[in-house]
Amino acid sequence: MLLPKRKKKRVIVFVCTGNTCRSPMAQGLLQSYLDEKGITNIEVRTAGVMTIPGLLPTPEAVQVMDAAGIDIKKHRSAPLTPEMIRKADLILGMTPFHVQFAL
Repeated sequence: MLLPKRKKKRVIVFVCTGNTCRSPMAQGLLQSYLDEKGITNIEVRTAGVMTIPGLLPTPEAVQVMDAAGIDIKKHRSAPLTPEMIRKADLILGMTPFHVQFAL
């Protein structure tokens, strides 16, 4: 008996500088959309090109997202790693610098 092939979960990574504002906001927006549409086979991650692990999102980012009904308070920063790049199906940089860094 052949079992149906499981679909691989796709990974999208948003990249910015400190991973405390732009990429967490983008992740929150995309995850909200995916949840609304019932899409569960996409994992959304974030990373920063010049950050240290564990930083909180900026108060301004939290405030803007709260106004949109999206909670990003649990987000913690993470640096972009080669492993993260290898596992990603799509990497979206917030600026050309972030894209070049990932390349």
